[in-house]
Amino acid sequence: MTEHRIRNIDELRSEIRRMKHRANDQEKRIAEDIQAIRESLRPENILIRALSNITGIQINKSEFLKNGVLMGIGLLLQRFAFKSENALEHKVYHWVDRLFNKLKSYVARFTSSRSEKVDAES
Repeated sequence: MTEHRIRNIDELRSEIRRMKHRANDQEKRIAEDIQAIRESLRPENILIRALSNITGIQINKSEFLKNGVLMGIGLLLQRFAFKSENALEHKVYHWVDRLFNKLKSYVARFTSSRSEKVDAES
């Protein structure tokens, strides 16, 4: 920065106006920087950056939040379906076990009566 001498009151007033304008510009820039820092420290932005760094894929915040909500709903539905699937699976296994037990008892009854007939014929 070059230093120049102020020779009269008009130059002093001009320099004061210039310095005030420069100070206002710097204050605006500082306020914008603070807002950017606050925005970058929001939890969802930290999460998005972390995921982006881990995956190496640039993630758009609005798309991530929209897709994140949809993904969350999908996960909830999958979880509900998994619980329902497990309950249904247990019921089906119970029915199949009962069916096999009935078949086994029928086959055992049939084979025992048949073996009795064979023994009686001998």
